[in-house]
Amino acid sequence: MVYPASPVGHQLPPPLPGPPIPAERPDTPFVLSVLGGVFIALAGAVEIYDGAVAPFAPFGNGGVDYVLFGTLGCGLGVLIIILGSLLLSRPERRSEIGILITVLSVISVVSFFGGFVIGLVLGVLGGVFAIAWRPRPFAPAWPGAGWQVPAHRVCLHCGRFLSFDMRVCPYCATPVG
Repeated sequence: MVYPASPVGHQLPPPLPGPPIPAERPDTPFVLSVLGGVFIALAGAVEIYDGAVAPFAPFGNGGVDYVLFGTLGCGLGVLIIILGSLLLSRPERRSEIGILITVLSVISVVSFFGGFVIGLVLGVLGGVFAIAWRPRPFAPAWPGAGWQVPAHRVCLHCGRFLSFDMRVCPYCATPVG
């Protein structure tokens, strides 16, 4: 196998084996928010069904109130699911999305107490976890790698390592920077 040549004539080493390192994503806030949104939307659907089937409900105008609050619950549940999905594609906006998820989950109390209370709790937890989530800091592949400024440079003529204080390459006598 032939590897591409570097600008100074040396061959580059083969790529490291193994799968590529996956990008870090807020998976736990995503799962909690989507599950909370599903419970809230499901509670809204149950409330719509109750309003349509039982028009003589015990409070208000009967079925009309149930259908309106159920529609609100379904809409809030779908919005929370969409925002939870946005956490994966836009992790840099996690704080704003987390605040929206938390607020919408609290507002969902009007629809069967926030998705049978389970949706409310899961949505609020997902939103708070999204606000608190931080990606891990960059970790070098080995101790000391990536954290230090290199103490040498490369001669562009012969490809040997030189210290910064050298003005002429001692190997090929080429002037350096």
